Amino acid sequence: MEATPADFICLECYPVCDPESPEFQRLCEQARVALDRHSVLVLPDFLQPLALDRMRKEAVGLIPLAHHMDGAATIYPEREQDDSLPADHVRRIRFHTSVRAISYLNIPLASPLRALYEWDPLMRFVAALLGLDDIYRYDDIYGALNLAVMTAGDEFGWHFDQTDFVVSLVLQEPKAGGEFLCRHAIRSDHDDNDLAVRAAVERRDDAIATVPMKAGTFMLFKGRHALHCVTPIQGAAPRIVALLAYDTKPGTVSSPALHKVRYGVESS
Repeated sequence: MEATPADFICLECYPVCDPESPEFQRLCEQARVALDRHSVLVLPDFLQPLALDRMRKEAVGLIPLAHHMDGAATIYPEREQDDSLPADHVRRIRFHTSVRAISYLNIPLASPLRALYEWDPLMRFVAALLGLDDIYRYDDIYGALNLAVMTAGDEFGWHFDQTDFVVSLVLQEPKAGGEFLCRHAIRSDHDDNDLAVRAAVERRDDAIATVPMKAGTFMLFKGRHALHCVTPIQGAAPRIVALLAYDTKPGTVSSPALHKVRYGVESS
């Protein structure tokens, strides 16, 4: 019998298909506490070993199709740079990012990863973890599901997210480096907290956490107010993370500017 998305998940630990079970409800409470206290929920060994191996091998085979994004940006991607501020102000400092992205369009229709993303029970599971009634998959042929690949020397500079939450599955970890660093709730909608942000990017903040991201891990992250980065990759093994895009409203499509920068395509 052909495997189904339910076969890809360790259901003994994560009963995605059984929302009435005590374990499902416990996971929802765990998610609420983790997101409130740390901005991130980490579920290790979420994927079954055989499914993880299939997804990892498929991702490695797709790397030649990846678009390389290499540049520098401030930590506030939603804002234009304010040149009225001093040149050394934290809002003007630019951090280097180098990452390769494989778009949804390039992930085969028969892909197990694609099947998992397009599976409604997983979407409902994510909504429950967030305490939401409904969420929706992106309508973006490039960004709805994509693979972020980072090879030796690649890094993702300090930044805040523009989205309310990010769902990821770690398919392969590097031999060294590639650590996900996070400073929880360092800003708010009403306070940029510039002094604290500068202390964090200068690594003078004891509250910066290293988030464990072992292969097979499911991660739910709220990064709009949490400052975060990925340290440089070391060694020959690339860091490969699948990003599963959902939103609280239907029909979401990323901007043409993002399509150009992240996937190297022109869209309208």
